Amino acid sequence: SKTKGVVDSYNVLSSEKLENNTFKVLLSVAIVKYKPSKSSKRKRIAVLDLKHRGNCCRVGATNINGQAISEELTAAISSYLVQTRKFTVLDRAYESQTNDEQSRLNSPDVPITELAKLGQELVADYVLVGTINNLSLREQTRKLSTVDREIKSVVGNVSIGYRIIDVPTGQIKYSQTFNKSLDGEIKSIADPVSSALDSVSVISDKIGFNILEAIYPFVVEKIQGKAVVIGTGGDMFKVGDQYRLIQYGEKIIDSYTKESLGRKEKIIGMIEITEVTPKMSYGKILNSSVKDLESAFKPKSFIIRSLPESAKKKNNIKKQEDMRKKIEEEFDENW
Repeated sequence: SKTKGVVDSYNVLSSEKLENNTFKVLLSVAIVKYKPSKSSKRKRIAVLDLKHRGNCCRVGATNINGQAISEELTAAISSYLVQTRKFTVLDRAYESQTNDEQSRLNSPDVPITELAKLGQELVADYVLVGTINNLSLREQTRKLSTVDREIKSVVGNVSIGYRIIDVPTGQIKYSQTFNKSLDGEIKSIADPVSSALDSVSVISDKIGFNILEAIYPFVVEKIQGKAVVIGTGGDMFKVGDQYRLIQYGEKIIDSYTKESLGRKEKIIGMIEITEVTPKMSYGKILNSSVKDLESAFKPKSFIIRSLPESAKKKNNIKKQEDMRKKIEEEFDENW
């Protein structure tokens, strides 16, 4: 109990008989201790099974099992958070299987050194809970006004309410009603189940990204000329994505609670992702209101944030218009 380990072996170095028929013994003892991984020191989060409203999910004329979608989305969000390498994600879906394996540690056939693994189960700092309100996809047909041609596309929307709760206090640390258009995200609904699962992948990436950006903003680790290095990689970014470049200012204190509201954020430009590695990402500065960013750079003084949905929608509309023009031009050439 003193070492929080298990005695593997020992040797008697010396022994001495004292008064009252007691003995003083000096031992050399080998203690086996469980060494947790470095990742266990991160913020611990558990994604609990999402709830779903009745008949929440529909693809075309087909109703999709809401329970199956909630299970798939719960697992997908957990996987996304694991890949961020910013959280220790605790499993809650296969607890019974884990408990069965842990019960084997009490078997007399297991080496005593394995007992060091007992009592090491982690408890979450945060839990993510939520409800799927709506997930719908349908096929839409648009007729081009200038040529005799139709374009079919898949449109839809999703609405999910979720929150992150601080386990020790029960406080809500982050809450969002996730409403998103799925127009153009899914290519076909010929197979309703497959297209529903494709939409789960899109939704989990968006929700996971929002959580990461809210709790761990993407820090710029280095600026050299027009090049920037971001301390996050993996599947978080895609080459060609654009983000706002933000410079931190002074801390803002709530006048009533006297708590920190964070630091003032000043949008100073735009960057574009040019390369992504497992642990870092690289980008180029498209424009900036600060002339010499390299000289102004200080550790933890710059971050990047995603564009607001209005700006993304504007970009998507422009892409659709460009695609329509391209189709019409190709039609004219073929004609």
